Amino acid sequence: MGLVVDKDYRHNGIGRVLMQQIEQWASLVGCEGVLLRSNIKRQEAHSFYEKIGYTNIKQSVTFYKKLQPQE
Repeated sequence: MGLVVDKDYRHNGIGRVLMQQIEQWASLVGCEGVLLRSNIKRQEAHSFYEKIGYTNIKQSVTFYKKLQPQE
C-alpha cells in the first residue's frame, strides 16, 4: 500500500493533512506510533517526513533476481 501526493499538488499542505489524519486514526485505534517506508531515492519525501516529526530509524536495500521460466 502506498500514499503519494501527485507532483502537481505538492507543497500545498495535502501530505501534511493526510499524515495528520493517519496519525489521528492510528491513535484512535490504539497504535503506539506510525511506521512508514520511503524509497531511498525520494530525498524530498524524507525531508518532508522529518519536518513533520518522523525520525529515520533504519535504512535497507532490496534485492531482486528475475528467474528464467522452466521448460
